[in-house]
Amino acid sequence: MALEPAREPTAPYYRIFLLTVWQESLPLNDSAPDWRFRVEDARTGQRWGFASVQALTKALCTGLPDQNRHEDAK
Repeated sequence: MALEPAREPTAPYYRIFLLTVWQESLPLNDSAPDWRFRVEDARTGQRWGFASVQALTKALCTGLPDQNRHEDAK
């Protein structure tokens, strides 16, 4: 029985993002403020914008559009 060569452990897959959060407008009366969110891939510079925290978390949990497409940083 032949021994198989030892495999090198593979590094875990990870991505680095910059998250920018800002208040779009001042709240009127008792209304909640409008927050906006932008995620930027630190490697490619590709950006995605979101109008709600729900949309942001859904995209991060399910995968961002074109996340495997490589673009030059802008």
